[in-house]
Amino acid sequence: MCHLSAEKLLKGLYAAALKKIPPKTHNLIHLLNATGVELPETIESLNALSIVTRYPEDIEAMVKAFKRKKAGDYLQKTKELLKWLKKDKRLRIS
Repeated sequence: MCHLSAEKLLKGLYAAALKKIPPKTHNLIHLLNATGVELPETIESLNALSIVTRYPEDIEAMVKAFKRKKAGDYLQKTKELLKWLKKDKRLRIS
Protein backbone atom coordinates (compact mmCIF):
# COMPACT_ATOMS: atom_id res chain seq x y z
CA MET A 1 0.00 0.00 0.00
CA CYS A 2 2.97 2.31 0.48
CA HIS A 3 3.83 2.27 -3.21
CA LEU A 4 0.20 2.66 -4.23
CA SER A 5 -0.39 5.74 -2.06
CA ALA A 6 2.77 7.39 -3.40
CA GLU A 7 1.76 6.48 -6.96
CA LYS A 8 -1.70 8.02 -6.60
CA LEU A 9 -0.36 11.27 -5.16
CA LEU A 10 2.29 11.48 -7.89
CA LYS A 11 -0.35 10.92 -10.57
CA GLY A 12 -2.36 13.75 -9.05
CA LEU A 13 0.71 15.96 -9.18
CA TYR A 14 1.34 14.86 -12.77
CA ALA A 15 -2.21 15.84 -13.76
CA ALA A 16 -1.97 19.18 -11.93
CA ALA A 17 1.47 20.06 -13.27
CA LEU A 18 1.11 18.93 -16.87
CA LYS A 19 -2.65 19.29 -17.36
CA LYS A 20 -2.68 15.79 -18.83
CA ILE A 21 -4.00 12.41 -17.80
CA PRO A 22 -1.17 10.52 -16.09
CA PRO A 23 0.29 7.54 -17.93
CA LYS A 24 -0.65 3.99 -16.96
CA THR A 25 2.54 3.23 -15.10
CA HIS A 26 3.57 2.13 -11.65
CA ASN A 27 7.02 3.72 -12.05
CA LEU A 28 7.34 6.41 -9.38
CA ILE A 29 10.64 7.66 -10.77
CA HIS A 30 9.11 8.22 -14.21
CA LEU A 31 6.22 10.17 -12.66
CA LEU A 32 8.59 12.30 -10.57
CA ASN A 33 10.85 13.06 -13.53
CA ALA A 34 7.86 14.11 -15.64
CA THR A 35 6.70 16.59 -12.99
CA GLY A 36 10.14 18.12 -12.56
CA VAL A 37 10.29 17.28 -8.86
CA GLU A 38 13.76 16.57 -7.51
CA LEU A 39 14.16 12.88 -6.87
CA PRO A 40 14.26 12.02 -3.15
CA GLU A 41 16.30 8.90 -2.37
CA THR A 42 13.28 7.36 -0.61
CA ILE A 43 11.51 6.92 -3.92
CA GLU A 44 13.93 4.34 -5.28
CA SER A 45 13.27 1.86 -2.49
CA LEU A 46 9.50 2.39 -2.76
CA ASN A 47 9.56 2.06 -6.54
CA ALA A 48 10.86 -1.50 -6.22
CA LEU A 49 7.86 -2.51 -4.07
CA SER A 50 5.23 -2.23 -6.79
CA ILE A 51 5.36 -5.68 -8.31
CA VAL A 52 6.28 -7.50 -5.10
CA THR A 53 3.35 -6.13 -3.13
CA ARG A 54 0.74 -5.66 -5.84
CA TYR A 55 1.06 -8.93 -7.71
CA PRO A 56 2.48 -11.44 -5.27
CA GLU A 57 2.89 -14.89 -6.79
CA ASP A 58 3.27 -16.33 -3.34
CA ILE A 59 1.72 -14.26 -0.57
CA GLU A 60 3.44 -16.38 2.07
CA ALA A 61 6.89 -15.59 0.66
CA MET A 62 6.02 -11.90 0.62
CA VAL A 63 4.93 -11.98 4.26
CA LYS A 64 8.22 -13.66 5.21
CA ALA A 65 10.23 -11.07 3.26
CA PHE A 66 8.48 -8.12 4.91
CA LYS A 67 9.01 -8.52 8.62
CA ARG A 68 7.38 -6.01 10.97
CA LYS A 69 10.47 -3.75 11.21
CA LYS A 70 11.01 -3.64 7.44
CA ALA A 71 7.33 -2.93 6.82
CA GLY A 72 7.41 -0.22 9.51
CA ASP A 73 10.45 1.38 7.89
CA TYR A 74 8.70 1.49 4.51
CA LEU A 75 5.59 2.92 6.12
CA GLN A 76 7.59 5.68 7.82
CA LYS A 77 9.46 6.52 4.60
CA THR A 78 6.15 6.66 2.74
CA LYS A 79 4.59 9.01 5.29
CA GLU A 80 7.59 11.34 4.98
CA LEU A 81 7.45 11.21 1.18
CA LEU A 82 3.72 11.96 1.06
CA LYS A 83 4.11 14.85 3.50
CA TRP A 84 6.95 16.24 1.36
CA LEU A 85 5.00 15.85 -1.90
CA LYS A 86 1.90 17.52 -0.45
CA LYS A 87 3.93 20.71 -0.01
CA ASP A 88 4.09 21.12 -3.80
CA LYS A 89 2.10 24.25 -4.62
CA ARG A 90 0.68 22.70 -7.79
CA LEU A 91 -1.40 20.37 -5.65
CA ARG A 92 -4.37 22.01 -4.02
CA ILE A 93 -4.56 19.94 -0.86
CA SER A 94 -6.24 21.52 2.13
